[in-house]
Amino acid sequence: MSGRTSEILVLQTATALPATPLFFRRSVEVQNLGPNPIYVAYSSDTAVVNKARKLATGDTMSVTGQGFTLYAITTVDQVTGAATIVQELEP
Repeated sequence: MSGRTSEILVLQTATALPATPLFFRRSVEVQNLGPNPIYVAYSSDTAVVNKARKLATGDTMSVTGQGFTLYAITTVDQVTGAATIVQELEP
C-alpha cells in the first residue's frame, strides 16, 4: 500500500481536499488542525458554513471510495502549521 499526506489551507471559499486526488485512492482522512471549525461537503456548492459537516479543531473525518473530491470552507483562512491534513491511501 502507498499513499500521500498533504497539508491543505482551507479558505473562506470552497477548497478542494486535496486539489488532485490519487487516481486509485481507496480512502481519505481529513483532520482539522486549525483553530477554527471547517465545514466539509462533497461539492463546492454544498460546502457552506454551518450547513456542511462541521469538523472542530482536532476532529477527523474518514471516507472510503474512489472518484470523489471533498470540499471544505471556513470563516477564517487557515495558515501553514494550523491547517487541514489530508491522508489518502492507495492499494
